[in-house]
Amino acid sequence: MRLAAVCAAVVCACASSTPPKELPLRQPLVRTAFPLGGRPGASVPVEVAGEFLDRAVAIRCDCEDLRGSVTKAAFSRVEAALEIAGDAEPGPRVLYVDSPRGTSNRFLFRVTRWESAIERKPNDQPDSAQVISSPVVVEGRVARLTDTDFYRFRARAGERLAFNVMTSRSKALGFVSITLLDSGGAELAHNNARFGPDPYFEYRFERAGEYRVVLTARRFADFFTVLKDDQLLNMHYQLAIGRSPILWSLWPMGGRRGTQVDAELRADFIPDGAQPRITGSGVHLELAPLPDDCRCRHRISIRIDPDAATGVRYLSLLDDSGNTMYLGFAVGEEPEVAEASDKPQRVDLPVTINGRVTAAEKDSFRIKVNQDDEVTVDLQARGLGSGMIDPQIALVRAEGDLVALSDDRCRACPGRWRRL
Repeated sequence: MRLAAVCAAVVCACASSTPPKELPLRQPLVRTAFPLGGRPGASVPVEVAGEFLDRAVAIRCDCEDLRGSVTKAAFSRVEAALEIAGDAEPGPRVLYVDSPRGTSNRFLFRVTRWESAIERKPNDQPDSAQVISSPVVVEGRVARLTDTDFYRFRARAGERLAFNVMTSRSKALGFVSITLLDSGGAELAHNNARFGPDPYFEYRFERAGEYRVVLTARRFADFFTVLKDDQLLNMHYQLAIGRSPILWSLWPMGGRRGTQVDAELRADFIPDGAQPRITGSGVHLELAPLPDDCRCRHRISIRIDPDAATGVRYLSLLDDSGNTMYLGFAVGEEPEVAEASDKPQRVDLPVTINGRVTAAEKDSFRIKVNQDDEVTVDLQARGLGSGMIDPQIALVRAEGDLVALSDDRCRACPGRWRRL
């Protein structure tokens, strides 16, 4: 008894000297959601997969026209119902899973006025292709590398359609390819990636008839990991077939407060009378087509109020598809000039330069500095919606001596800036 008491005392003393360790609170984590969209007025059952979802109580939206309720919750899966208002505007919505653990990371859900179709199995052979009609947004999944999704539709002679696959742009996990086939199985068009990893192409049909489009998982090796044929992938995608505005580029990509910028917008499938929108306040837009056979060039007048807030705004065009695309426009307070010469162009500091570059092209600018001056050069391209670009910035003396070079993204810089 005495020994037991001594031991107990020692144990109690040891236990009291060690403070209790707090376990980390695991917040809900969303990895995938399916489907990724729906029509106004619909009640859409949605499956959300991730981790630490077992105590989910609600699906929350940063909007007023969509409400989500949880019907069943488990550790790695939530079943929910999304109620979309009948007057909901087409476009993406940001959603979260709320629980006593906290709020999850965000995921996207698109509202569309186009037909919304859910992939139906089996559709892995040409003869079992799922019948759809454009315009349509198809919600699909690719389970394995060997999974193939066929869809069958009809097109009119002379009809021009866009085939727009959204994975990364819908915050979904998916690396897929898309192929267009005629009724005999001959390939008419194919694409692996156009907007980041998302495939896209457009096609004008010479003959009326029945066609097939097929989606497959992209085969690739990631460093030392090679995907196996039977490996579970569970990739999600949205396939939009129809005619919705595709915004390619805006130039110049910015302007100074208190000025008006006459810019050129390159875009496809912009309907007559369409008016662009831009986030924030103090920036006003007016759009007009330019004479061009392709109808892909537009003049856009951008008037910036003197007291407009600086920073990046996002330009878009609203349409029924909900497949909204954005181009950035940077509002600044420094003088702005446009690249205008193949030879080194003289500019005075401080300055913002709006430039364009093609493959193998070099743009050069001349600046004058004093001894001990410190100059910062920032470059922004993809963050404003420009196409793939991996620029290199070099500072060179007039005699040709290299002073500094930057070829890597600045980790401390916001967005996709490069700093020298």
